[in-house]
Amino acid sequence: MSELVLSGVSRDTVRELVRRQGGPDWLASLRLHAWKLFEELPVERSTMFVRHTDFRSIALDSIDALPSSSTPPLPSELVRYIEGVEGSGAYVQLDHSSPRVTLREDLGKKGVVFADILPALGEHTDLIEPVLKKRAIPPEEDKLVALNTALFSSGPFLYVPSGVVVEEPLHIFDLRSKPAIGVFNLGIVVMGAESKAVLLREGYSDGTQLNGRQSLQSSVLEVHLGEGSELSVGDIQRFAENVVIFSHKRALCGANSRLNWVTCGLGGRYLRSNTSAVLRGSGSDVQEVEVVFGSGQQHFDMASTLDHLGEHTRGDIYSKGVFRDQARGIFKGMINIGKTGRGTDSFLSEHSMLLNPGASADAIPALEIATNEVKASHSASVAQIDDEQLFYLTSRGIREDEARKLVVRGFFESALAKVQAPLLRQRVGTLIEEKWGRSIEAR
Repeated sequence: MSELVLSGVSRDTVRELVRRQGGPDWLASLRLHAWKLFEELPVERSTMFVRHTDFRSIALDSIDALPSSSTPPLPSELVRYIEGVEGSGAYVQLDHSSPRVTLREDLGKKGVVFADILPALGEHTDLIEPVLKKRAIPPEEDKLVALNTALFSSGPFLYVPSGVVVEEPLHIFDLRSKPAIGVFNLGIVVMGAESKAVLLREGYSDGTQLNGRQSLQSSVLEVHLGEGSELSVGDIQRFAENVVIFSHKRALCGANSRLNWVTCGLGGRYLRSNTSAVLRGSGSDVQEVEVVFGSGQQHFDMASTLDHLGEHTRGDIYSKGVFRDQARGIFKGMINIGKTGRGTDSFLSEHSMLLNPGASADAIPALEIATNEVKASHSASVAQIDDEQLFYLTSRGIREDEARKLVVRGFFESALAKVQAPLLRQRVGTLIEEKWGRSIEAR
């Protein structure tokens, strides 16, 4: 296992961030404590996964981790990603400048809050402070979460009051145009009882930065679901291949709540994603979908966990990866059923397709069951593209490259069918098509 080296970031960086952004004393103390944890904690705490952790492709030299107070205009290549987007609100951030946030007026009148986290901490202290003081993902748990806690300077905060339904999606855009920067986002979502929303997060880079020095995108998202609430969260990124992405997401699920996680990894040099849900409320339901398409030298490290603590909960994880060239991928899945998880029904699926001999993938599914009267199973595979399917298609006049694309799309389709929000399902499908076209052009 290789170590993570961040050149240009130190305890002094944390102190300077505190000086610039101010905030309550408890937050400053939390940041400094988190930095100490970052220095002390190992990158990987699980003995099962240590040998699969490889940071040799990461070269974060002298990154600038301090935010800018300006709000510069968006480069023309990035404007196209947000033009014509309709929804209930938008959170747009370029590099580590001040975010632009909008929310439909009628939703604000209903008590919905959609804002940048640090300004919202002053305006909605009663909503945010308890969550920040008692984290869903404590910095003591993970080295990279500790790093984010020490250095976060922005991130979306969404609060939907009980009984409020947000019909149109809320959009978050993380846009990158500069190399050698570190962007640290901490997002919090609080859903009241019987509320409903769709949150779509997308990350893109300016194509002119493809050959720049590596940058870091660190994001943590914590979701708190009230009783009977419903939420769909899409996390899609197509950053340039000079971007390293550390992503952590966790949901705490109340009774009879419903959550649909969707993670789509297409870009970046290295993506380390950790998605988890704690089904502590009886009758809660989580469906998680992971879709990864790697090419070139990309490396995808994907971990997913479902902790079933309440009675009669249901949870499924569907992970699909396609890898070509020298791309690498690993899916690490865990279903944990606690002693109080009677009546659990859970399934874990991890499948990868390799398009050429240079690509590689691993699948590591695991179950831990501490009670009776449950239903839990898993399936996993890593295989080359099916030559019989290719032969069938080409024998009917379809070009080989088009036949390969159809096989890949069909491979992803069973996972995409689990995506509950139609707009999200369509967006992921479109981006996979675009990725296929770009990877063919690069060959």
